[in-house]
Amino acid sequence: MTTTDLYASELEEAYEKIMQSEHVSETHIPPTGLSLVAWYADRITLLNGLRLYARFLSYPLAFNEKNVSLKSEDFNGLLATVARRLEQIKSEPPLYAYWRTTELVQLPREDADTPKLISEHTDYLLKHKEDLDLEDYIYSLSHLGNYCFAAINNQVPGYLKIAMDLAKYQIEGKYSTGVKGVKCSLPSLLFISMMMIILLNDKKLDWTKVKMKGIEPNDSFTLKDWTEAFIKAYRLKLHSSRRISCIAQCRMRRDFHLEDFVGAAKQIPLIDVSENDLIKLSTRRMELMIHDELIHAGNKLSAKAANKLGTNPPALVKTMRANINDLAKRKEIYLYHADHFMQWLDAFTDLRELRRHYENRPDSVERSQYLWEKRTTILAKLGDYRHISGEWLRKKLQCIDQ
Repeated sequence: MTTTDLYASELEEAYEKIMQSEHVSETHIPPTGLSLVAWYADRITLLNGLRLYARFLSYPLAFNEKNVSLKSEDFNGLLATVARRLEQIKSEPPLYAYWRTTELVQLPREDADTPKLISEHTDYLLKHKEDLDLEDYIYSLSHLGNYCFAAINNQVPGYLKIAMDLAKYQIEGKYSTGVKGVKCSLPSLLFISMMMIILLNDKKLDWTKVKMKGIEPNDSFTLKDWTEAFIKAYRLKLHSSRRISCIAQCRMRRDFHLEDFVGAAKQIPLIDVSENDLIKLSTRRMELMIHDELIHAGNKLSAKAANKLGTNPPALVKTMRANINDLAKRKEIYLYHADHFMQWLDAFTDLRELRRHYENRPDSVERSQYLWEKRTTILAKLGDYRHISGEWLRKKLQCIDQ
């Protein structure tokens, strides 16, 4: 029985007792059970309201007034009920789990105590897992995870470990061997997010000691060993139509992180870029970086891999610009992403132009001055671009004329 069914059943039972009491006493004097009925009725409203409120806070671009006629003022009634029932909410794990989640995802990410508070609530969710519907447990973890990923993307310190724990608990809690009643596939976005947070934690963890359901600890594990064990443990939980592409995306990012650019290049043809606009753009951005690394590696193996990859940077840049402009026109909620990709693409184009100037001009004071000024301008345009691709560009720009 789900929590919703349980709450509805208890409300119906309590109301039936009131009706029986009125019939027996033949009076309409409010019986003592009326306050209980009121609480049981509020419980149902609170549960469903907090479920929606958590989604509203976590996905503001999707749950906005234009898309679903929903705005923050629509939750004033819910929040008034929360304030009135707060002490009772704290004694009901299904309600407290969502209420506390909504409180946490509204905290300033920069506050030093916020990661600790999220970690404490995560411990609460684990402790009360059996008291929660599986979907409520997973969604609470997911909302917290989205919040942490946003903090990481904005380079706020302190969130790496808890973000990895939240992704791991979601996957273990719903998709590990032995979990019953799950009919859906492991979302490819969650699978890829887990891989990305693993890479960010690379230098912070001893991979011989990192535990996860389905992965046997090994005293010789490296990051690559652990990620392959993760892929092996959960690959069949992915939808069959997306499995190959999803795993290829993970391996491409991992091999790029490990500077195995030949290995990363081998994964690109396996990625289905047609399934999602953002996957298409992010994969093409990775392709440009990988190809650039290969052609500047200075060895035959890398040169061969670059030829096999067949990337034409000018043509790919032109295609990506068209894709970005099309995305911005078609999907207003992706305007931020469109600007994000275009900013990088402009800087990458400037990098290639600066290299041509560097390679085709004789060494001189004037050339050095020009390169310094141009590099400074490009770095200023790039700003604090918060992504590994931004760090990659900064590194390449700094290498010119050094």
